Amino acid sequence: MKTIRLIPFIAIATLVSCGGEQKPEKPIEPENPLAELTEIFEDLNEELSEIDGIQEIYTITSESAGDFTLGGAIPVSTDEYTVKEENITTDTEEGPFTETVYNVSDENENLLQIMLEYDYETGEYKDAIGEMNIYSDRFQTVEGIGMGSTIIEFMDAYPDYKIWYTYVSDMYVIETESLGVQFLLDGSGFEGEISGSSDMEILSAEDFSADTKIVTVRMFKI
Repeated sequence: MKTIRLIPFIAIATLVSCGGEQKPEKPIEPENPLAELTEIFEDLNEELSEIDGIQEIYTITSESAGDFTLGGAIPVSTDEYTVKEENITTDTEEGPFTETVYNVSDENENLLQIMLEYDYETGEYKDAIGEMNIYSDRFQTVEGIGMGSTIIEFMDAYPDYKIWYTYVSDMYVIETESLGVQFLLDGSGFEGEISGSSDMEILSAEDFSADTKIVTVRMFKI
C-alpha cells in the first residue's frame, strides 16, 4: 500500500538587531546539520507510515486502471501489491472451460482480477491484459465513480448514462459513452421486470432503488 509522505518545511528565523552596536552571539552550529535533518525526516516519515487509512486513489480511464493497462504486459508482484496466477474452470454450453486469471491484491484487500487477451485470428491467448474486473473502491474515474458508488451518483456524474441487462452473463450494467467501461450494478437493487426478449435489454433508472451500488468495474480490450 502506498503511503502519502509529508516533507516538513523548516523555517529559519534571522535575528535582526534593534539598536546598539552589540551584535548577537553567533549560534552554535551542529557538527553535521544535514545528518540531523535527514534523521528528522526519517522519524517523521516512519510515524506517517504507521497511520491507517491513508491510501492512494488510482484513476480509471477507458484503457487503464492505475498502473494496469489493457493490452499491456501481465504484472508481477512488487512491494505495493501481490499477483497470483490461478486457473478457473467454469461450465459452459460447450462443456467445462478453464481460464488463467491473475488476482492482484495488497496486504489489506483484493484489488482486481486480470484475464489474458484472446487472439481471434490465431485462436490463442496473448501474454497481455485483455480484461480487468476491479473490486476495490481505490480505483475511481476522474469524476470519483467506482466500486461502491450509487446509481444516483453515477447518473449525476454522467448524464448520458445507459442501463441494460443481459441474461447471458446475468449482469445489470450502467455505462457512459465517454468511457468504454462497464459498471456492474448490484442485482438485488433491481425492482423492475425483465422481459427476456433480448440479450441486451435496456432498463430505466426507475427500475432500481436509489441506493443500488456498483459492485464491480469491468474493462476489456475491444
